[in-house]
Amino acid sequence: MFRFKVGRAVGTMLLAGVVTACGPTHESHSPTSQTVKSTAVNDLVPVPATPRPSHRLALTDPAQYIQQYNTWQMDQMLATHRASNPGVLLTGPGAGTFTLTALNGVLHQRYGGPILPASLTAAGIHQAFPTDGTIQGLSHFVHATYTPLIQAGLFPHMAFSVYQQAFTTAAAYALDAVGNDPAALMTTGLGPARWPGESRPLAAALAQTIGGSYRASNGVAALREYTYDAWGTMSPVPAQVAQSSLIQEPDWSGEDITLPTGLPAPTWTMLLDHPMTVTFVRSQKYTAHHKTVVLINHVSVPVTQALLAFMPGNHHAGRWFVVTEQFGTPQYQWEYTVPSRAH
Repeated sequence: MFRFKVGRAVGTMLLAGVVTACGPTHESHSPTSQTVKSTAVNDLVPVPATPRPSHRLALTDPAQYIQQYNTWQMDQMLATHRASNPGVLLTGPGAGTFTLTALNGVLHQRYGGPILPASLTAAGIHQAFPTDGTIQGLSHFVHATYTPLIQAGLFPHMAFSVYQQAFTTAAAYALDAVGNDPAALMTTGLGPARWPGESRPLAAALAQTIGGSYRASNGVAALREYTYDAWGTMSPVPAQVAQSSLIQEPDWSGEDITLPTGLPAPTWTMLLDHPMTVTFVRSQKYTAHHKTVVLINHVSVPVTQALLAFMPGNHHAGRWFVVTEQFGTPQYQWEYTVPSRAH
């Protein structure tokens, strides 16, 4: 049985804003451009209140309760960091997203640093990449693994569509971790659950982890990070699927994860071992010898382990939630310095 340590699980949930620290070491100095402070008016924009979901909903529709709980926690986290992000939406579709308009506008005025290229072509990179957000090899992976696992007695009575959703959920979580909207991670996780010995729900612990992306000193805006393209690639399918460790059905009770009173145990639990690799092309600020430029990094990171839980829906369809997802060592394929004229 695999065990997930609390610190390890939370610490590896967020890759955005951390991957660059694992890459080439650069001499770091303060940005050469002047930082402009925003006014108090921008910091006091009212935040619409998001009601905490009713506990009664946990009894009648567990999946919907978790979705609403995740959204509530995400909105709370974004409201906490609203003063640092005058250009980031706080609620609604796209909440928490760092756009180029914001990064090159009001956030650039606040934090300084180089202007980011409007596209990879504008940066001088003329290379074709997979479409942003795609998962390469997903259809083949799902079709090649579903029947052998079902025949081996794993995941009894699981429909093909439900099985497929597990991998799209795991991939979406991984892509959010390297994308421009780190807050979106909170919408996919098993938010109200708690690890053994942890007083905070998973969503609250994750909020603290990803909060760094929204803070000035080490956040996305200050580091001039913007993901231009990100995609996932499924791992090769073993010849003997059922005998491999790629996809397992662990005993939920053995994980010792506490759910709120009234929430049932997951219908299925799925543990994935090295199921995919996430690749992305992202900008990064680089300062050395009193000169600050933009680098474009092409990075691949393996998803080394993912634990998912399928919660029933009752009045709505059930869905998968990510309990934890862990990442391996980033591999830098190349690093490109954007010419000054592209700024």
